[in-house]
Amino acid sequence: MQRAQIWSDHVQAQHCNVRYDQWFSEYLQQPCQLLFFSEQTRRLVKNRETSVSFADGYPLLLVNQASVEQLNARLQKPVTALHFRPNIVVKGDFPFVEDSWARIKIGEVEFEVSKPCSRCPFTNVDPKTGHSADNEPLATLSTFRYHQGDIDFGQNLIPLNSGMIRAGDEVKVLATQAAPFYSSLKDNAVNNKKELNIHFQGSDFVAHGDNQQLLLESGRAGGN
Repeated sequence: MQRAQIWSDHVQAQHCNVRYDQWFSEYLQQPCQLLFFSEQTRRLVKNRETSVSFADGYPLLLVNQASVEQLNARLQKPVTALHFRPNIVVKGDFPFVEDSWARIKIGEVEFEVSKPCSRCPFTNVDPKTGHSADNEPLATLSTFRYHQGDIDFGQNLIPLNSGMIRAGDEVKVLATQAAPFYSSLKDNAVNNKKELNIHFQGSDFVAHGDNQQLLLESGRAGGN
């Protein structure tokens, strides 16, 4: 067993083989190790008694194909659901209907819809080519899917029982919740913009800036 770190979590994982390490290290041009999340390894969802492996924070991610299609209507170059690395892709009745789901059932399994998935620049990387495409689709998502400091797309799921799900299974909505109010990251920054006066100790000089600028930038703009 070998110690591994996923964000702030530290777990014991099974090291696979040094030959695999060498292959990945040469291909990625940086030192790598291939580890396996064995049955003896235990890691839990934050504040829950639900197991999660090497994933960021939740066991499963659901994406609605109708939401992908609405996003594509705003993009010059369409993306697929795979850009968001989902475990489950559903076809909702309309885009972002999943924002209002609290509990669903697919096949034999019930799921808690825990929280929206906040996205990072990795969504800009095409999973087929490994190439990033000019900050898209994250840049476009930021214009209409910004909420409380995050850009959201997809829903994190927690399975509540064991069972079988299959392609084509109906999604049954068992409970709903109020959907978050989404806005534009840029508009939010403009609305929260406040002017600031920066006083330098031991000097009568005052720089004028705002809370959207770095302190150093405001000082430079003022000629200091």
